[in-house]
Amino acid sequence: RMSSIADFIVHIVKKYNVDVLVLQEIFSKRFYKKLKAALAPIMPSTTGVIRRAYSNSCWMSFLHKLLHAFSFIGSGVIIFSRHPIVDQQMMLFSEGTFADAFAAKGAVAARIMVNGKLLGVVGTHLQAHDGEVVHRVRVSQVAELAAWIKTVFPRSETNDENGSYFTDIPVVMAGDFNCCVNNNAEDFEDMLGPLSEMFQPTFGKRRPEATFTTTDNDFCEYQNKDAEYDHVYDYIFKQPHIQLLTPQEVVRDTVIEPVHIRQPCVPAFLSIRAVVGI
Repeated sequence: RMSSIADFIVHIVKKYNVDVLVLQEIFSKRFYKKLKAALAPIMPSTTGVIRRAYSNSCWMSFLHKLLHAFSFIGSGVIIFSRHPIVDQQMMLFSEGTFADAFAAKGAVAARIMVNGKLLGVVGTHLQAHDGEVVHRVRVSQVAELAAWIKTVFPRSETNDENGSYFTDIPVVMAGDFNCCVNNNAEDFEDMLGPLSEMFQPTFGKRRPEATFTTTDNDFCEYQNKDAEYDHVYDYIFKQPHIQLLTPQEVVRDTVIEPVHIRQPCVPAFLSIRAVVGI
């Protein structure tokens, strides 16, 4: 199964000529090593397993180290790149509830040298599940994320009359935010508040395609036999001054050969892509 997933990711990277790949839930060091080897010819740079992470929580810092000791990758967020990664940093959210309290979720940031220009990339994965309690956790996580991004990518001397926060280099952000802009627009806007001065979604003014759906994804349907979902959980964001060439869209490629698994134990999310110009 690991080999099939790694081969599929390589297929996607080659087909769409991906420059930067942001992944979540790469919790297994064994799978990370297999994927790293598969991507090495085309994406030799990776943020890899970052052992030291910024955190305001002693518990999350301890959990992060404990997961590493048992060959798990805290947060599971990994960035791969065709271009050299010159710096990488990681942060851990202070809050998490239910199973996420033991996942050491957070964010990874990288500075990537793309054809002589630096590009900042942030990958993240927020609190899962629905409800008021987890929404409050996500709001707290985004506030913490926004504050951390401002320390990693300092403010540019350029001032914007609209109040936008311009960083010293262009920055894009991608990840699983576990909140649907289509079905929970009010919660989505509330959650993203602290990031709104820095980023805007790459789906533009159109309604984004669902990434967690029992309608278009047979594996998602299999995992959720008694429920129906048509949610957008995954997003790519850019700064306002970065040119959007191709809006966010779902990647609908499928594996050529069936993957045999003993039980449904892998995420049922669809991948997304967008093209920006720096």
